[in-house]
Amino acid sequence: MRITWRHILLCILLFLARDGLCQEAFEPFFFFHACDSQMTYDPGIPVRLGRMRNLANIIHPDFVDMAGDLVNVPTDEFYARYYPTTVGYQVPYYAIPGNHDIGPNIDYPGYEGSTPAAYRQRLGPDYYRITHKDCDLYFLDSPVLRDRYTYGDEYDQQWAWLQQQVPASMGRKHVFFFMHHPPFTNDVNETGGDLSCCGFGYSNWPPIERAMFLNLANLVGSRYFF
Repeated sequence: MRITWRHILLCILLFLARDGLCQEAFEPFFFFHACDSQMTYDPGIPVRLGRMRNLANIIHPDFVDMAGDLVNVPTDEFYARYYPTTVGYQVPYYAIPGNHDIGPNIDYPGYEGSTPAAYRQRLGPDYYRITHKDCDLYFLDSPVLRDRYTYGDEYDQQWAWLQQQVPASMGRKHVFFFMHHPPFTNDVNETGGDLSCCGFGYSNWPPIERAMFLNLANLVGSRYFF
């Protein structure tokens, strides 16, 4: 038999596989991604969220995430209507805040208690990382990450956490970022991030914070923003 480079390459690959030096194959998974449930007194909202839960319990995604604006106005009444829609899932359910959950206009009627601390008291962490099938999934509090002026120490703390955590994800298969506000909508160099829009600002991130975030995402080669 004539030895060719193909035979040599095959032997090398078999050797690496035998010794465990080849990276394991990516194990695919899928999930439900939703946002803007915006719970109010509308009786149709719990019905629609219940349908999503029923579907999830039939086809069993790896997890379900609700990426912000869980309620329309962050009052105890609306959260009391939102909580039951999160139970009964047979898969993990992850939530993060949007501008309706912690809006900067804390003097606006109904938003007096719309702080990150109040959100955490009601629902738990407003940002966190999980590892799933050798992938890191970052769930972020984008209203805070976008707005140093309003959130001050909260802004500094979350950015410090993110800058510490992301480099540790460099060995993962993939890295995903979940957030309510996209870093950009059409062009990475677009203007925007007007935090005064409708009293909240929701179209994209301001250029400075956008660049900071994309630099971290580029560090781990991630293009997966939800």
